[in-house]
Amino acid sequence: MQAEEDLNEIETAPLLAPTRLLLVRHGESIANVEGRMQGLGNDPLSPQGRAQSQRLAAWLGAQKAEIAALFASPLQRARETASLLAERLGLEVQPYPGLEEIGLGDLEESSVEVLTAALRAGNITLTHRAEDPKDFVVRVVASISEIVNLHRGQTVVVVTHLGTICMALAYWQGQDISRAWELHGDNLRNTAISELVFGEEVVLIRHNYAPHLD
Repeated sequence: MQAEEDLNEIETAPLLAPTRLLLVRHGESIANVEGRMQGLGNDPLSPQGRAQSQRLAAWLGAQKAEIAALFASPLQRARETASLLAERLGLEVQPYPGLEEIGLGDLEESSVEVLTAALRAGNITLTHRAEDPKDFVVRVVASISEIVNLHRGQTVVVVTHLGTICMALAYWQGQDISRAWELHGDNLRNTAISELVFGEEVVLIRHNYAPHLD
């Protein structure tokens, strides 16, 4: 109940003009290559992940969009991705801990199969010391709302994680957050963009958009 009460207290201030939020999944990490669950793990980018990030940086730079700010999860794979974007865009990376991936407790470093079995078995918060998904969505929504409120009427890039993006999209589309990964996680490519526009309503413009990879 506390998590639900916390969500009800989070408000996005009325906007003078729509705010364009580009949620970017980090580049491919070493753990992605090896099929390990990361959570709060701190693996670096793979060579392919660096190349993906550089291609995204070049694509964003070519769009001539006036990007006001660049935020990132402080976890290494997101921070490295954002740093490569920052070099091209002439911005500083602003680390934001609330953008981190969901903590998976002792399931971090496990395989997808192990995590899936644990999820089917029951409450991983109790059995594996994972972060409560309700607390996770409160953290994500509060963090993104604060960023939007700081940059009303501007374009902002946020480099973060698969789970964080899925939870944000589910919340702002009024969907069941317990199905966030099922609804939005399939085939979300590394460095793909999910664009939300915050105006009178919050509108999902595109998801898994990666012209720089095609």
